[in-house]
Amino acid sequence: MNKLTKTLALITLAIVTLSIVPVALVLVTLPVSAQRYEITVSSTNIVEGKIVEIVIKADPGIGPLPLEVYDKDTYTPALLVDSAGDSVRAGKLVATERAGGYYYAYLVGYSVPKAKPLYPKVTLDDTLGADDTVNIAWFGAGHDGKTYVIRWIGTDVAIEVKYDYVTSYVTIDRATYPFEGWIRITINDQDLNKDPTIVDQISSDDITVTYIKVIRPSTGETFEESVRATLTAVVYGGATEPAYESAVNSGVFKFDAELTDLESYLALLFSGFVEFKKDDIIIIKLKGNTPDPDVATITFRVSSVTPSATFEAVSFAEGISISVDWFDYDVKSWSKDEIPAGIVRLELLKDGASVDIEGSFKLSETDVNTGKFTAKLDLKWGDFSGRANNDGIILVDPREVDAGSSFKLKLSIPTANVERYYTLTFVVPSVTLDKTQYYVTDTVVITIADSDLNDDSGSLESYRASLTSGADLSNVEFKRGTIPFIKLTLKDLVENVVLKSKVTKDLLLVETDVNSGVFKLKIALSDLELPGGRSFEGHTLRLTIHDLTSGKDVSVDFYVAKLVRSVTLDRTAYPVPLAGETLKVYITVTAPEWNINPDAKDSIPRGKVYIDVQDITGRSLSLLGYPVSRSFTETDINTGIFTLTEPLTNLPKEFIGGKIIVWYDVDGDALFDPDEPNAIAAFRLTTASLTAAPSIIEKYGSKLRVEIRDPDKNLDSKGAESVEFKVEVEGVPISFNAKETGADTGIFVAELVVADDGDITGVKPGGKIVVKYTDSKTAASSATAGFIESTLSVDVRMASYTGSLKTDKTAYGP
Repeated sequence: MNKLTKTLALITLAIVTLSIVPVALVLVTLPVSAQRYEITVSSTNIVEGKIVEIVIKADPGIGPLPLEVYDKDTYTPALLVDSAGDSVRAGKLVATERAGGYYYAYLVGYSVPKAKPLYPKVTLDDTLGADDTVNIAWFGAGHDGKTYVIRWIGTDVAIEVKYDYVTSYVTIDRATYPFEGWIRITINDQDLNKDPTIVDQISSDDITVTYIKVIRPSTGETFEESVRATLTAVVYGGATEPAYESAVNSGVFKFDAELTDLESYLALLFSGFVEFKKDDIIIIKLKGNTPDPDVATITFRVSSVTPSATFEAVSFAEGISISVDWFDYDVKSWSKDEIPAGIVRLELLKDGASVDIEGSFKLSETDVNTGKFTAKLDLKWGDFSGRANNDGIILVDPREVDAGSSFKLKLSIPTANVERYYTLTFVVPSVTLDKTQYYVTDTVVITIADSDLNDDSGSLESYRASLTSGADLSNVEFKRGTIPFIKLTLKDLVENVVLKSKVTKDLLLVETDVNSGVFKLKIALSDLELPGGRSFEGHTLRLTIHDLTSGKDVSVDFYVAKLVRSVTLDRTAYPVPLAGETLKVYITVTAPEWNINPDAKDSIPRGKVYIDVQDITGRSLSLLGYPVSRSFTETDINTGIFTLTEPLTNLPKEFIGGKIIVWYDVDGDALFDPDEPNAIAAFRLTTASLTAAPSIIEKYGSKLRVEIRDPDKNLDSKGAESVEFKVEVEGVPISFNAKETGADTGIFVAELVVADDGDITGVKPGGKIVVKYTDSKTAASSATAGFIESTLSVDVRMASYTGSLKTDKTAYGP
């Protein structure tokens, strides 16, 4: 025995013959020599005309591999022949390498003419020529029921195939069918899997029906007959139908047939049968046209179920969603079915009378084999008078709703005597305003939330109204096309009169977003007036929205305040900034007339608000361009309040005692007028103070709190700032910063740790700490004397203690 044979002999091959062949490719793998070699076959059985593909995985380049085929029980060589009929002895059938160590050979059952694979993996050598070998061989006789071993000669790499028919399995897709349903007959038969390299094909002529029985529980009748007819005759009305293998080498074939053809066949076969009745039970036996004696039986029932209909959802935005549960139209279990047009009908009833009929729509099954069918139709507003039916749209006229008519939807299946009703209810809108108080210069933003007005979920919708100069704002109609949907009235509650339009223009009610059902309308109060051109300042107005789609009124009141302008500063007095300092002056202007756009921040343009910085004599700081006009920005959307921060730096001494003036230039002359809205603040200086606590530091590690009060260093009323001071120990100064305790306090604090590892170091017991702060602009400063500074100083002592020593005696012996 050679080395390879010894190695392979370590593995015992377990060969399993399958009596039930799965749908997928049959691969029986026998690992040898630690998975180095393996052999597989495309099927474990073989019959007349069937091809078995043999695959061996081995080392590349060692082929061809000699094979032998012998009877498992007697070890007798199989009777194999080549295409010419010459005997193929052991070792003459070889597996040819394709690539990468894969070797192929083919074994075929007895057939005349001799069957060959359509797409072999290697070039076929079917005659014993000069090399005296073939890679395809045929059994010389028909099936004998024996098990044969295919072995790679010189090794234990082997596998078994049985030369006999295997059990076939026949199934159907469901147990109960509608009268006009389709049946799927699935045949799992490896004997029909002739060629492992292609999708095989059989026909309905290859299947024989041997027996049919119909049990009719409704009458107690039974129809029964032994027959010998092809599947073609029984379920295809005599027209041959092909069936294709579900996948290469699966052995699974499917026939799809209409039960109406079976019904016609049974009507001819059985006297008095005529047609299927509800709950008929059908039993059919059938087999393949082969010597295999196996007969399969299928049993199923035909029935009919009364349908049910449901309104799933109804809205103008999303339309009308309906569903029908109907087994009778679940025709094919393997695909989505549909209920054809004309079977299900939808109607709109106005006060009980039909005004719109829709019956041209189909319903689609939600998924395969559910028996639930759905459809969606549009529900829209419009004029249904004079319309043709069956356009897939149900129209409701808002004018009819406003007139008090009631509307219902009727869903029916006339052939099944099924009816369902849905009463349409209509949404009363909500109306809100962006503010409760306005000025005559403002634009009122009206928000109307009404999902019924949104009858197109895929687009922004809008409604238009036309104002005419001099016309009353009473029942102003917002239309889409020629149909009104909303009527608007604006009334002065003080004078109990309707406002008038001063302009001719269109108003547009527009949806805020696709499918939102929320609409906005803008009305400029400056376009309106009381009769006689009078103003409605200081009056309460009432906005009334009449919604034709619900027939309801919704009102909201708001107040129109008298126009008031104002200018304010963040302080009444400011320090004078020195070089390196920046004073921030915060200016606020209330001017409602400049709140032009209610959806965005507005601004007051240059030329309206002026700023002047004056010295003690009243002269302007012309060097920096004062007086100057600047643009102001609104604090937020729709406030009418505007702000600006004006920075000032390095003012000379002449501004001590001066002032800053801001005014709203009403008359447009750019000059300050005390009667115009204004704010004035003086430039004033103060004297700082300095404290340090405690005055005696008791122990090292303690904190020294330094507090400086200097309003002149409070340059920004909206932010916390800091000042610098010094601490001297043994005459050596160190700079520190004190932080403002909060915005606009002018109080600056620092806490310093006295210790060798702290903030203040090198302090000896009894030593002195000197805290100094320079006030750069005291109250003594003036426009003539200039800026007068003063250095503030506070002394702090480090505690010092004298110790004592006491002994128990005054003299001691040796």
